[in-house]
Amino acid sequence: MTVPFKLSVNNDSDNLSPYSDKANLPPTVLSQIINEGVELPHPFVFKITNDSDPFIYTYIGVKEFIGEPGEIDLPSLVTAKLQNPTTVILDLQRDIPKATSLKLKPSLFYPISNWKFFLESRLTHYTLVEKGNTIIIEDGGLKYELQVEQINDSDSVTVASIIDTDVTVDMVPLNDNVAQQQLEFNKSHYDQFGSIQELKKEEEVVIHELSSFINPRFVPRLYKIDISNWSGENLWIELETDDPTHLVNADCVVGESKLLTIENFAYSSMAEDEKVSKLIANGFHAKKTIHIDFKRDELILNKLNRCRQLSDAEEGDDRYLYLIPFTWQGDETVSLRIADKQGDSDYKITSDSKKCPKCSKLIPKENFLLHESRCPLKQKVEPVDSKLMQFKHIQLYEKQYQCCSQAFDTFFDLVRHKAVCPNKVIECRFCHLIVPQELATYQDNFEGLTHHENLCGNKTQECIKCSKLIRRKDATKHMQLHDYEKAEINQSISFKKCSNVNCVNEAGSNELNLCELCFGPLYIAQFDPTNIKLQSRIERKYMLQLTKGCDQVWCNNEHCKAGNPRLNNNSMKDSMILIQQLFGSIHQPRLPINEKNGVAKEGETKFWFCVNESVSKKKLWSDILKSEGGYTEEIVLQALKLNNDESSVRQWLKDNAIARG
Repeated sequence: MTVPFKLSVNNDSDNLSPYSDKANLPPTVLSQIINEGVELPHPFVFKITNDSDPFIYTYIGVKEFIGEPGEIDLPSLVTAKLQNPTTVILDLQRDIPKATSLKLKPSLFYPISNWKFFLESRLTHYTLVEKGNTIIIEDGGLKYELQVEQINDSDSVTVASIIDTDVTVDMVPLNDNVAQQQLEFNKSHYDQFGSIQELKKEEEVVIHELSSFINPRFVPRLYKIDISNWSGENLWIELETDDPTHLVNADCVVGESKLLTIENFAYSSMAEDEKVSKLIANGFHAKKTIHIDFKRDELILNKLNRCRQLSDAEEGDDRYLYLIPFTWQGDETVSLRIADKQGDSDYKITSDSKKCPKCSKLIPKENFLLHESRCPLKQKVEPVDSKLMQFKHIQLYEKQYQCCSQAFDTFFDLVRHKAVCPNKVIECRFCHLIVPQELATYQDNFEGLTHHENLCGNKTQECIKCSKLIRRKDATKHMQLHDYEKAEINQSISFKKCSNVNCVNEAGSNELNLCELCFGPLYIAQFDPTNIKLQSRIERKYMLQLTKGCDQVWCNNEHCKAGNPRLNNNSMKDSMILIQQLFGSIHQPRLPINEKNGVAKEGETKFWFCVNESVSKKKLWSDILKSEGGYTEEIVLQALKLNNDESSVRQWLKDNAIARG
């Protein structure tokens, strides 16, 4: 047992987070524990007591062993719990349980949609949780206070470690009002991100009353495009309005994240105005388009590469591009369409049409004289709103913008900065929290991660297959190693099935290629060079099956009276004829009756013997799994060999077998 340590409290230390339970201890404490020669606990947990009052105590973890000799640096939270002691007593604890579940009660309503992910990334300053104590977390200038109501679903557990353990978190609302606020917040979060409409290839979506982003009540309408199974080499996004002259008023932006905004995007239609204006002025049909090249666009290539690392069931931003349409002033009705080829255009005047110099419309030549005499427009009309064009030009090309204490001459310069801005909001692929991406280093860029994701990805987690601790960002590569191991296992499996059609066991070393269970009744110790005695035993077994049956209710043998009721009406002569046919399926070893009847030597030898209930059930599972077509027969039989129930067989196949494509 470790001797308690008596240490003085150093109140001048400022290198600890105030809201934490991790202290700095002197190196002599670690040396003394090591010198005892016993196994070191993980994590280090100490009971710390106010030397002046033994009833005032709490528990702490260790940040580092770098304190001054005889002194301890305590966070202000721990100091307050101990009522500002001058000296403390430390007692090493070796039996602190791991936390598996927590009930926490927030002191207020906090706008957090996923508490588990939030706490997982914010509780790094804590080693333990104590029942009745309040966990205080400081993040982004806000303070979150959570009272520990219960640990491990038991009122008897008063303290537990939260290091290297998977914890189920249950949030208990403070009152009914807070509960209602949380429900409304969760609903709004789902409405924004949980039900995003997906745009399908060649499908046109009409959006009525699309509003202006300048309107304070503007709510973005978010759409997504699945690029994981996109068949073409190009993606064309087309935007049209009912009145072509209003097309300048509508735009859309496209990005790789659902956190897409009007100033944080990868592609847009905002540079199409001049082209659209000229087309309309010349009487042509106009639409705004965004073209994305799947073979050359670096952003798309990187996104598709990450997408290939996702499992079929796994959702993620990497599967989709996201799109937001909007207007600049007033409401419009617009239509969206995506395709792998650009839509047809009527940009050229055909030989059958002529442009009216008054209204700029294309008129069929045979109707041109009639149209010219009745055309009410004596002068050419303005095709688009020139004031709106001027307003957009100023906003996009002449107005200066500020971000991160930098000035940008055009809106598009700001957009390029937003792609790398440290304050750009992302959803971390590891902790799934919406956080700033932070300033990227060369290592972050090399790994294709934001700075936050790189730090978050360096945290470890336990592999569900081998229980090794791996970094989150290495989890995909680590699972690929298991896939390679799985491939090696599949290639090494060579299962030779028992020649009994009703059996799924592995064939033995006998010349009939039967398993030991099926071959047992046929075995004789006598010398039988002509196989006449083997033939008589096979004949006797078949005769008993066909005339009397095996009397087992589970029997599914088509050549047994118990398994096939149609054999009840067979005469002895019918049975003898059927036995002779069954002998025709025995090609090796050579039997006298087959030599006499000229049965071929080449061919697959088959038997139809009855089996026990266990084998009969496995045969049924084998037939079901083979009919599903997910795995090869050899793999299915190997799984049945190693497991005795259907759920275990399916789990083994999931863990060790490679499914058919």
